[in-house]
Amino acid sequence: MKNILKLCLYCVYVIILFNNIYGGGKPQLYNISEKEGVVIFLAGDMMIGNRITPVVDRFGVLYPFKNVINLIKESDISFCNLEAPFFNSNEPPKFEKEYSFKVSDKYIGLLTEPGIDIVSLANNHIMDFGGEGLISTIEVLDKNGIYHCGAGKNIEEANKTAIIEKKGIKIAFLAYSMTFPKEFYAGKDSPGTAYPDLLQFRKSIKKANSIADFIIISMHWSAEGERFPKQYQKFFAHFAVDCGADMIIGHHPHVIQGIEVYKDGLIFYSLGNFIFGSYGEMAREGIIVKTEIYEKKIKNAQVIPINVNNTIVNFQPKIFKDKKLEEIIYEINNISKELNGNKNVLYKNGEIILDKLSYYNN
Repeated sequence: MKNILKLCLYCVYVIILFNNIYGGGKPQLYNISEKEGVVIFLAGDMMIGNRITPVVDRFGVLYPFKNVINLIKESDISFCNLEAPFFNSNEPPKFEKEYSFKVSDKYIGLLTEPGIDIVSLANNHIMDFGGEGLISTIEVLDKNGIYHCGAGKNIEEANKTAIIEKKGIKIAFLAYSMTFPKEFYAGKDSPGTAYPDLLQFRKSIKKANSIADFIIISMHWSAEGERFPKQYQKFFAHFAVDCGADMIIGHHPHVIQGIEVYKDGLIFYSLGNFIFGSYGEMAREGIIVKTEIYEKKIKNAQVIPINVNNTIVNFQPKIFKDKKLEEIIYEINNISKELNGNKNVLYKNGEIILDKLSYYNN
């Protein structure tokens, strides 16, 4: 009888250990104060023009956010990549491209009503209608109290840090584009997006570090449909963390790329789409990152997979659950293993295994 009891207890121990390591309930890994930190909502590409506008005209500006609005409202800061300029002119696009986007400023409610606090302007569409379209966008955002980073009327403004302070904690945002066309990059006296020239990149991060408690860097990079980060992405992400950045948020591929825990930094190479006004077959799944920052550290972080296949969700991202959620978490772990010493980076519920961060190993 005693042997049977011992065997049962051993089996329970093995099951608990297996679940904790391979994705079950999150164990208590480290001792952090229970004081409340700053909760941040981070999403990928948001293009609120083109095919989405008739849907919004019919159902209202909160329609696309029905399934994620609580995540935004529960957060202190919410961020996404704004992939189209606010521009009312009937002028044609300034560059010959397959796709050029713009949005009437009457749709600014798609940012203000759900509570989007800050956007990246560093991408391959913000300059589709030239400097006029960019300046118009900045004016609309400023008028409506929405922070922005990653583009400006010259290279100095494009490299400026946006800082939001909540609960006495200062969060710095920097944004950069490494996508074509190169004509979109800001110059000394010309408007455009910020490019991470290494000297300026380091200088901007160091400066942000001197005035903020936590640094998030948005990177528009890689190639559309690419599931694995390119070598240059890893180089720039590691460089940024080595310079003092805490978190890297990537986008542009329209699909999810892997997650890497590197030293004291978390790197999300691509979040995929968030709310995007097209029916493109490439974009099927995306992720939202929800993280809490306390005492200059990541207190917790969770990946929330969403269905962004607009032929199914019709511009209303839906949070995956049950079996499909498990499948996507498994796939993210799979594409991330090479980046993390062949180890999982996520628990089954999508939480990041934070004990891999170096400051929890000291």
